[in-house]
Amino acid sequence: MYMKYRRVWNETVLLLVASLMVAAPFNVTTWLGAATNGSLTNGYVDDPEAELVIGDIISPPSSGPTGTYDVTVNFTAFTVTLDGLITSEEQWMEHSESPDTTGTPTVRFYTACDGNYMYVAFENDAGDLVRVKIEIFIDKNSNGRWDGTPADSKLIIYYNETKVKDHNDDVVSGGLVGWNNGYGVEIRIPKTEWDDCQDWAFEISYFYPPDGRNPSWGDRNASSTPTRFLIHPCKCTVCFKALVNIFKIIPGDFVTIYETDFEDPLNVSNEWITYSLDSEPDTWALSENRSHSSTHSFHCTNHTKYLGNAYDVLEMKQPVNLSDVNNVTFSFWHWCQGDSYDLDEHLQIVDYGDVEISIDGGMTWLSLSDLGISELCYDNEWVKTSIMIESTSTYPGNVSGEDLLSEHTKFRFIWRSDPQFQYEGWYIDDVKIVVGEKPKYELVFQTHAQTDRIPRICIPFGSTITYTFPRQWEVKNEGNYLVNVSTQEESPYNGVSYKWKIVTIGDIHDLAVIALDAPDTIERGDDLPVEAIVKNLGTYNETNVQVKATIKNQGGDTVWTETVQIPRLNVSEEKTLYFTWEDTTYCDYYLEVRVIHLEDEVPENNAMGKWVIVTHTLFEDNLEECGECRWTHFDLTGGKGHWHICTSGYDNYLWCGVQETTKYGNNWNDVAMIKDPLDLSPYSEVMFSFKTHFEIAENDYGYVEVSSDGGKHWSLLGRYNGSSSWITEVYDISAYRSSETTLRFRFFSDENLTWRGWIIDDVVITGDGVIVFSDDFEHGTEQWIIERMRAGDWWHLTDRKKYSGTHSWWCGDELTGTYPANLNNVLLLNETIDLTKAFEADILFMTWYNISTMDMGYLEISDNGGATWDIIDTFAGRSTTDTDPEWIKKSYELNTWVGHEVQIRFRFMSDESLESKGWYIDDVKIVGKIDNEPPVTTCTLSGTMGENNWYISSVTVTLTATDGDGSGVDHIYYKLDGGSQVTYTSPFSVTAGGSHSVEYWSVDNVGNTETHHHETFKIDVDIPEIEITQPENGIYFRGNKIWPIFNWTLLNWSKPFIFGNITIKTDATDGTSGVEKVEFYIDGSPLSTDTTPPYEWLWDETAFLTHTIEVKVYDNAGHTATASKEVWILNFKLGVPPHKPSMLEGKVYDNSTFLKKGIPDATVTVIEEGISTTTGKFLWNKGKYSIPLDPGTYSVKFEADGYETKTISDVIIEAGKTTKLNIGLNPAP
Repeated sequence: MYMKYRRVWNETVLLLVASLMVAAPFNVTTWLGAATNGSLTNGYVDDPEAELVIGDIISPPSSGPTGTYDVTVNFTAFTVTLDGLITSEEQWMEHSESPDTTGTPTVRFYTACDGNYMYVAFENDAGDLVRVKIEIFIDKNSNGRWDGTPADSKLIIYYNETKVKDHNDDVVSGGLVGWNNGYGVEIRIPKTEWDDCQDWAFEISYFYPPDGRNPSWGDRNASSTPTRFLIHPCKCTVCFKALVNIFKIIPGDFVTIYETDFEDPLNVSNEWITYSLDSEPDTWALSENRSHSSTHSFHCTNHTKYLGNAYDVLEMKQPVNLSDVNNVTFSFWHWCQGDSYDLDEHLQIVDYGDVEISIDGGMTWLSLSDLGISELCYDNEWVKTSIMIESTSTYPGNVSGEDLLSEHTKFRFIWRSDPQFQYEGWYIDDVKIVVGEKPKYELVFQTHAQTDRIPRICIPFGSTITYTFPRQWEVKNEGNYLVNVSTQEESPYNGVSYKWKIVTIGDIHDLAVIALDAPDTIERGDDLPVEAIVKNLGTYNETNVQVKATIKNQGGDTVWTETVQIPRLNVSEEKTLYFTWEDTTYCDYYLEVRVIHLEDEVPENNAMGKWVIVTHTLFEDNLEECGECRWTHFDLTGGKGHWHICTSGYDNYLWCGVQETTKYGNNWNDVAMIKDPLDLSPYSEVMFSFKTHFEIAENDYGYVEVSSDGGKHWSLLGRYNGSSSWITEVYDISAYRSSETTLRFRFFSDENLTWRGWIIDDVVITGDGVIVFSDDFEHGTEQWIIERMRAGDWWHLTDRKKYSGTHSWWCGDELTGTYPANLNNVLLLNETIDLTKAFEADILFMTWYNISTMDMGYLEISDNGGATWDIIDTFAGRSTTDTDPEWIKKSYELNTWVGHEVQIRFRFMSDESLESKGWYIDDVKIVGKIDNEPPVTTCTLSGTMGENNWYISSVTVTLTATDGDGSGVDHIYYKLDGGSQVTYTSPFSVTAGGSHSVEYWSVDNVGNTETHHHETFKIDVDIPEIEITQPENGIYFRGNKIWPIFNWTLLNWSKPFIFGNITIKTDATDGTSGVEKVEFYIDGSPLSTDTTPPYEWLWDETAFLTHTIEVKVYDNAGHTATASKEVWILNFKLGVPPHKPSMLEGKVYDNSTFLKKGIPDATVTVIEEGISTTTGKFLWNKGKYSIPLDPGTYSVKFEADGYETKTISDVIIEAGKTTKLNIGLNPAP
C-alpha cells in the first residue's frame, strides 16, 4: 500500500530538507561539532561558506528490495579560479593581520593551496592596485630570516600581467595571475617554487608615481627586505566530519475538509455566491434540469440556454486554510454543452468553463488552466475533474505550489461565451476539497565517516573522492526513505553542507524511459530518427513490455505512432530502441516515448518527451570545417582621437588638445600608437626616449605604455600628471622586445578641470644603439594611429572550451582566461539570412558563459542591412547556477522578422572592472519554415442542376483554399464575369440568367500568388414560351384555311373546323438557354417531336369530331411549357398528299459585310454523298442554295473564290422537313 503515496513523496522533496532538522530527535550540528567561527591559532580566518560539495549519493540506489546496502557518496573540494575575484566557495583564508593598513595601498590578503600550487590573493576596495608591483618573499630555507636569493626566493608580479617572474625576471613555469583591475589579484605559484609550510612576506609598491609602498613587515619606512615572515598557508586539504541519517517517511493522511451536493438551500447560500462580470444580470443559479447526484446542481445561467458575451462566476463564499498541507485536491462533477467548431481539423473551443484560484481571499485570481493544472471544460457528458496542487511543485510562470496553498485560498468557477451560438451551458455538482497532510519522518539509521579510526575524511583541494561509510544499512521494511548526508568542515575551515535522496525499498514494478535522443530540428521531408533507452528499475523481471512512440502536432492531434514490444527485460537491464518517422511536414511536433506495463507502480518515469521542429536549415556552422570563414568580428570602441600636430613656429610636435580652446576636454581616453609593430627580437638592449612638456590637471594622466604582442596586452612604463617644462624621458624596454613590439601615448581626463595638456616630440627607439624608429613629427602623424582608445577585438576561435568538436567562439584573452575591460565586441554572421519566404524561423546555439555584474552579452538582429539592431536576448551571470557553469542550448523565435533579409550578431560589452571568464558560442544553427509554393484554391458550385449543364436556380459559389504545411492562406480573391477584384470572405450567390465565369486565386502569408483559375457555369431560371399558331379559329380543308378570309366572318367561330389533314404550327421561344424541342400530343397521346424551327407537325390520320391538340416545349435547361387547343375534325384520310422531300437549303454570305451579302457561284458539297451544288447569282437568289437529301447526318463543305473554306459537321436532316443552314465565309487573307 505504500506505493499509492509515492507521487506525493517524490514531490515533497524540497520540503524534506527544510523540515529535517525539526523532525530529527537529535542535534546534527552538535554531533558534527560546532563551527569555529573561522578563528584559528595559526593566524588565518575562513569565511563561513563551505569549501566542500557533497556529490552523488551512489548507494543506496533510488529503488531496490529489502536487504543490506553500502552507503557510498562522492565528495568534491573546490580550488581557486584565477579571475581576480576572491569568492566564498574558494578555499581562501584571510590572514589575521589583514587588512594591512601600515602602507599604501592598503590590502586584505589571503592564502590557499592545493595538491600542486600555492596561492596568494590581495584585495583593495578602492581599486588602488592599478600600476603596482608585487614582490613575494619566501623563507625557502625556513630559518626565519631573509637570506637573499638563491638561499631564499623572491617572485615578482606586475600589474595587469598574467605571468609570475622570478628574481632574475624570468617567467616561472606554471605560474599564473588573474586580475580584477585594481580591485583584486589572485596569484598561482607552483610548489616547485614554494613548498608547503614555508613562511612568506610581501611588498606592494607602485612602479611609477604616485609613490607608495606597503611591506608586510612594517610601514612604508621599513627596510627593503623582510625582517619577519607571515605564517605559512599549508592547509592544502579540507578535512570534515560526515554524518548519514536515514529516515522512514510516514505519509500523512488524506482529510476531506469540504464537500457539497448543492441539495441544502441554506448551506448553498451560506457557502457560495454568484455574480456576473458582464453587462447582463443573468448568472449562475441552482437548477433541477440536470444533476449528477440527487436533484440539484449549479447551472451557469438562469435560462434554458446561456446568453452571449457571458462572464459569470460561481465562487466559494469563505476561504479555506491550506497553509500547512502537503497538497490539496479540488474535485467536482460537471456537464457542459458549449459552442465549438473545427478549424483545419483542430477543435476550436469558443464557449467554455474554467476554474480559478485566489490566495488572498478573492481579491486576485489565477486561472488553473493557465497554470497547467486544469483543462478548459466543454464536454457534454457528466465528467469528474480532480485538480491537485502540490506544495512542492512549481507551475508555469514560476508560480510556487506552496504560495498557492495559503491561509486564504478560494476557488471559483467561470463561464465565458462569445456573442453567438448559445447552448445549454455548464452544470457543477458534488464539489469536494481533500487535503493531504504533511509526512512525518522516523530516524531508522545513522552512520558517520571514519578514517584511521578518526571520525573524519580529508580531501586535497581541487579533487573528488568516492567514500563508502563503515557501517552498512540493513533495511527490512518496505517503504520510502530519506537519505540525508551532512558535513562539517574542520578548522581552519568551517562550512556545513547537506545532500538528500529519496529511496524506495521493496519489490516494485518500475519500468522507465531513461533517455530519449532525437534531433531538435529536422529538414522537411527527411526521416526523424528516434532513439530511446528503457530500463527496468524495479525488482521484478518483466515480460511483454510495450514501448510506444507518439508524435503530436501543436493542436494535440496524433500524427504518427509506433509501438514495439520487448519480450523480456530483467532487473536493472536496459534496452535501446529505435523508431523512425517517415512523413515529416512543416510544424512543431511533440515527440513522446512511453513504456506501457499494466503493473508499473511509478508512472512519473514512464515517459520522456521533447519538441522537434520540422523546418529548413538556412545556416549551420559547427566552427570546425572552415574556421572563421563564415564570420566577421570587430571592435566597436575607439573613434576619432584628439592627438594632432601643433607648431611652435619653428618646430612641430604631437599634442593632445583642441586648437580652438587651446586645452584638452573632459572624459578623454585618447591614444597615439605606433602604426606598424616593430621587430625588436634581434636586439639585446632596446631603449625608448622622447621629449615631453605637459600641464595636466589633478586626476588626469598621461600614460606611456608598451605591448609585446602587437597591441593586445599593454604594460605601463610611465605616468604623467601636474606640469613640467620640456624634459627628455628614457625607458629601457628590453624586457618587452619581440617581433611585434609597439608603444603608445595614452591621455586620460575625467569630468572636472582641464589644462593645456600633453606634448610629445622627438620619439626615438634604438636597438643595441642603432635607431630602429624615430619621428620628430615634421611630416605629420602618418606613422601613428590616432583614435579614442580601443578595447581591442577579442572574439576568436578557441579550444579552451567547446561543446562539440575542437573549437568554439570566445570573447576573451587566452593569457588570462578572462575577457578584458571596456569591451564592445561584435561577432557577425557574414551571410545575410533570407527570411522573405519564411513564415517561422528560429536560431539555435550552444553557449557557456560566466559574466561579471554590469557586463553583458547580446544576441541581436537587423532587418535593414545593419542600420539598426534589435535585441533578441541578453546574457549575464552564469549559463547555469553551478560554480563551474555548464553548456546550455538556447533557441529563439525570429518570427518577428520573417518577410525580411536579416543579419545576426553576438555582441559582448564589459565595463571597467570585475572581468570574468566570458562568453562562448558553439554550433550555431538558423532554421526556417520556408514557403515557396502558392496555395491551392478549389471552387465549388451549388444549386439545382437542370439539363445540359444548365442550373435552373441561383448558384452559390464557395471558394476554399489550402496551403498544405506552408505559411497559410492570407486572402482569396475572385472576379465575377470579368468584373473588379473582390476579396472573398464567404460564399456568394449568382442569380442572373445566362453564362457566367468566376476567375479566382489565393495568396498565402508570405506573398506566394496562385495561378488564376476559371470556372464557368450557366443559369436559366425562366420557363420557355409556346403558342399554337395553326390551326386558328375557322374552317380548314386539307391544310388550307378557307374561312374566314381576310379576317372577315359572318360567324363567331369558337374553335377550328378541320376537314382532312392539317399542319400544326407553333411559335416556341426561350430567351436564355434556347428551345431544345417541341412535342405534339392529340388527346394526351404523344405523336411527334420536332427539334428544329419552325416547330410543326402534319396531323394526317383518321379523326372525327372534337379532339384536343397539345404542344409542349422544352428549353435546354429542362424547363417546359404547354399550350393546347380544342378542334373539330373530320378526316377520312381518303387521299395521300404528295411526298414532301427532305431538303437542305440556305444562304452562303460574305461574313465581313453588315447586310450579309450573298456570295454567288459558291460550291456547297455534301461530303458523304459526294454531291454538290452552286449558289445563285441573280438578284433574287444570290448566294442561295438547295439540295434534296435523304434523312440522316451529314458533313457539308462550303467553298468560294477569295474566301476561306468552311466545313460544318453533324448536320441533321429529318424526314419530310427542310433544314436551314446559313453560312458566312471570311475573306481569304
